[in-house]
Amino acid sequence: MPPEDLPSLDFKSPEDLDQILRLLSRRLHYINRVSGESHYMWTLAELLAATGDLARAINDREVTAPFGNGYAPGELDQAGRRDLMLALLSDRMPG
Repeated sequence: MPPEDLPSLDFKSPEDLDQILRLLSRRLHYINRVSGESHYMWTLAELLAATGDLARAINDREVTAPFGNGYAPGELDQAGRRDLMLALLSDRMPG
């Protein structure tokens, strides 16, 4: 991909962040294909893609409400936020 076609790391929207994370995922999959097909690297690449998908939910109140914010605490403590985030990522990863 020519440098002028690469997304800027100065992303302006959740969709831009998704695009960057998916590009990183595809690049990691490519590197993995030519360097030994590591299941660890494959899983890491899929995790990046799932994170990109989850980035699109940044403005979705239904998804983000349990986490709270700087003004309203939400319904989860730090461990609960971590567990929910990991569950949301897991739901977006392949089988």
